[in-house]
Amino acid sequence: MIEEMSAKGVKITVHKGSVLDKATIQALKEDCKDFPIKGVVQGAMVLQDSRVEKMGHKEWQTAVDPKVRGTWNIHEVFGDSLDFFVLLSSSGGVIGSFSQGNYCAGNTFQDAFARYRSGLGLPGK
Repeated sequence: MIEEMSAKGVKITVHKGSVLDKATIQALKEDCKDFPIKGVVQGAMVLQDSRVEKMGHKEWQTAVDPKVRGTWNIHEVFGDSLDFFVLLSSSGGVIGSFSQGNYCAGNTFQDAFARYRSGLGLPGK
């Protein structure tokens, strides 16, 4: 895909990091200041399957953080500078998924966050 897009004149850079590390996101934005980032697809996820009654705080946070804290970090770093901000949520946030209450909660947050950004007049889907 990178080769195909590059052949069409699109400048693509790939950086490895975590959306949980706000400093990494800020450094990425700074590194790309000559070609500002105009869109983000937030697809971070971690699964920690466990029935709620057996789920510990660590399992909860491990699955929720990439969706919640990661999304918020991207929003704070890029603010209103994006042309698009796509959040890869899941229908599990609405209909649920056995042993994935933590993951579903993170997806529900992303659904609500997209509405929040829209309410601010910012892109978010």
